[in-house]
Amino acid sequence: MISIIGCRGERGEEQENKAEAVSAQSPRQTTSVNLQTDQIERLGIATIPATAVTLSDTHTVYGRVVPNPNTTYDVFAPYAGELIVDSKWPSLAATVTKGDVVGSLKVRVSPEIVADLRSRLKESEARLPSDLDAVESLSQIVKGLQPVANKQILSRTELDAAMANLAKAQAQVASDRSIVSSLASVLAEAEISEDTHSSHFRLPLVLSKSGQVTDLFVSTSCFVEAGQHLARIVDQSKQIVRFEIPLSNYSEFEKTQNAITVTVGGSEVKGRYLGDTGEVSPSSQLRQYLFEFKDEGRSLRPGQVIQGRLDLGAQVSDVQTNSVLEIPSSALLYHQGLPLVFVKISDEAFQRRSVQVLSFAESKVVIRSSSDTSRDLQIGVAEGESVVTSGTQMLLSRLFLQSGGDDD
Repeated sequence: MISIIGCRGERGEEQENKAEAVSAQSPRQTTSVNLQTDQIERLGIATIPATAVTLSDTHTVYGRVVPNPNTTYDVFAPYAGELIVDSKWPSLAATVTKGDVVGSLKVRVSPEIVADLRSRLKESEARLPSDLDAVESLSQIVKGLQPVANKQILSRTELDAAMANLAKAQAQVASDRSIVSSLASVLAEAEISEDTHSSHFRLPLVLSKSGQVTDLFVSTSCFVEAGQHLARIVDQSKQIVRFEIPLSNYSEFEKTQNAITVTVGGSEVKGRYLGDTGEVSPSSQLRQYLFEFKDEGRSLRPGQVIQGRLDLGAQVSDVQTNSVLEIPSSALLYHQGLPLVFVKISDEAFQRRSVQVLSFAESKVVIRSSSDTSRDLQIGVAEGESVVTSGTQMLLSRLFLQSGGDDD
């Protein structure tokens, strides 16, 4: 009886060992999906190698686009008069270029100004004959003194003084003639017909900056006053964003003043640090900083809230002792709350592995790299291994079917 019981005990232990071996192997058997080449192409399975990166202290920050005063250009009327608006006058939201002539301004000449111009013209005309007589008399004096001075009968000083007075009189005559000519021309142009386009009193309006017309205060021909606001032009290629930095990070940020990266027009752009706004947000109590971004695609607008990535440099932690990997965010999926990826282990086999996520970005995920021991347990990804970026959900469904519907 004792020997029989001993045999039964040995058989029971052998069966338990086999069951444990099967249970230990069953997860490995249900973590791999085998597909044929045509199935892989039909399901659109795509892979990309995992690359090693340096873990950095990265934070997600939010900001609001604010008007950029450096790119805002206001068009004012330089003088009072009639604004002539024709086909060149821009419309609202139109794009204009530096140097464009968008219209002209007929300067308004009041009767008082015309009367003053006529008075100055008559005064200059009346003074011109007497100045000419002075030149004539001084010329005669110089001619009379030259023979006597040459014979050294008189001192040369008297001749030099007479010649100096003659030069002053000639300069006065030239000035009078110039004033008379310019005043006569101005008066003639002030009284010209409205059909004449060439005049000192019809000034072209030339733009000094390029951009988009965001405000248009005048759209038709009308009378305007000096300094009246006509239009506002904004260069949308440079935008200022006011980011809010958490109080736990602002001291470290102020030491480094690192750039903030945002996705603009499908590409990542680093902003140029401008400075501290000197205030905190009333609602969030976070410090506010200004950054300037180049937005060639014109996708940012004032008032828009955007998300940025603040990198405060290399992170000093125990994670530094182990390398970390970067994979596309499309390679990561969650099943029962656990982050998973599928790794290509052969041409037709894909293995499910759990990963430890260290940080998220908009299009990338940083995970901890695996060791030889962890890979044996289907945990983690090694550098250079190809992770599936397209068709991960399809592979998870195939894995579920292969395991007989056991979704544990």
